[in-house]
Amino acid sequence: MRFAPLHPSQWAGVLLCAVALAALAGARSRWEAAADPPGLLTVVEIRGARKPGAYVFQGSEVAAAGAFEAAGGCARGPSVLPGPFASLRLRAGDALEVVCREGEAVDVRLAPMRGGARLALGKPMDLNEAGREELLLVPRMRPSFALAIVERREARPWRSLHDLQAIDGVGPRTAELWKKYLEVR
Repeated sequence: MRFAPLHPSQWAGVLLCAVALAALAGARSRWEAAADPPGLLTVVEIRGARKPGAYVFQGSEVAAAGAFEAAGGCARGPSVLPGPFASLRLRAGDALEVVCREGEAVDVRLAPMRGGARLALGKPMDLNEAGREELLLVPRMRPSFALAIVERREARPWRSLHDLQAIDGVGPRTAELWKKYLEVR
């Protein structure tokens, strides 16, 4: 089988395609080498700071010290987190709770964001912590189901999502659907 020689304008097209492919391969390898893909954002909640609220940061995680500083630190005095908490890494859906006394952060706790906020981020909420109103944000969650979940939790904590089938009206399909929205920690 013989191929006809390429015309000079065809060579220019082949060369242009080769350069474009090489540039794409180089860009892809840079993205793969980077710690986070471009455009990845982390949303965390800061409580107890001068400006409490939800904050958005570039990347897959953020240092607690940087997040606390972005929220204005303590109302008065230095905005420094104590020792090991400064380098704590926050991920999407985390909440940093800080208690400040006399301008110093004296107590720091890492917790999950509140249920509704976690759902908005595509993260499940904890069945043993979510309130009745938060549970009602879950698809196919009836008020009677939410009330039964909270009442049962007051008697004893939930150990598995499978146990939700003990609630009248909750079958295997509903329990399976809720796995996207609920978890047991």
